[in-house]
Amino acid sequence: MPRLSDSATTLTHKVEAWTHRRDFMEWMSRLLEMNTSLVILLGLVANFLVVVIFALLYWANGENCVFIAEGEFGFSSMFYLSVHSFTTIGFGSIFPTCSFAHVLVLTEQYIAYVVTAVLGAVIVVQSLKPRAKIRFAKDAMFTVSDDGQCRLMIRIANDTRYPVEHCGASARCKLRRMGAGDLPTRQIELPLMSDFNARLGRGQHWVLVHALKSSPLVETVLDSVPEVLSEEDLQEVFAQIWLIDVMLYVVDPIYGQEVRFHKRYTKNEMVSHARYADMLFTDVISKHPDGSPSEVQIRHDYSLLDEYTETTPAFRL
Repeated sequence: MPRLSDSATTLTHKVEAWTHRRDFMEWMSRLLEMNTSLVILLGLVANFLVVVIFALLYWANGENCVFIAEGEFGFSSMFYLSVHSFTTIGFGSIFPTCSFAHVLVLTEQYIAYVVTAVLGAVIVVQSLKPRAKIRFAKDAMFTVSDDGQCRLMIRIANDTRYPVEHCGASARCKLRRMGAGDLPTRQIELPLMSDFNARLGRGQHWVLVHALKSSPLVETVLDSVPEVLSEEDLQEVFAQIWLIDVMLYVVDPIYGQEVRFHKRYTKNEMVSHARYADMLFTDVISKHPDGSPSEVQIRHDYSLLDEYTETTPAFRL
């Protein structure tokens, strides 16, 4: 089961003479990219650092600017004052008495408002993000039958803990530029035999299929669509494929939002003369007295998503 290429050229992009100005919203977007648990941890660290820094400032300002009802002046009491100021509690057992200490308290309270607002906004936005997840098989399959018919197959599975709905898919192929080395050229739509699925249950899979028999890809490369693709035809088509982009959109029923996914297959991730291993199994749970099944369970083996087996090829690349 040969891959279309084990040494395909990797195309990367480099942008020169481009400057990007970082601002507050840039850092907000970085926080939104982080895991929620990490954001909460960073918030705790930021709160603690602010409290410690202002406790040191209160301590350095001296005991003449602070009234303490009980206890002695020291870092521990100033840490207590800093916690009161940051959390805006203010029990009254300790408070500033001079102008500079008043300014420090107001500054710390303002920073506390900003940190709390930013942390709260990030957590709320992340909590409202849809949780739908789709997993693509690692490799795309070109399955060639004995009669020369070839189909592109791409398998996906619902990786969400609940079903997703209104699933749609599309695929496009980029070809190499003729006579220009390994640069990609025009993009070709690859019509799918089934591009819509009303509901995809938890762990269930869906195979996207494109038939090369009537494909615009074959027509573009060969300038015609033969009734049966010969060995030479398929070799020429496979040689011109650069990459395949698969786009998928689903509706997350819990959040009521559409979620889009994208997977790009390079030639190193395309396998010919192979088909995916079967993930679907049928188990008879119970039977009628006459032996006919009364309850049947359809089982999806999620662990087999990336597995494939060799078919009997008419030829190898």
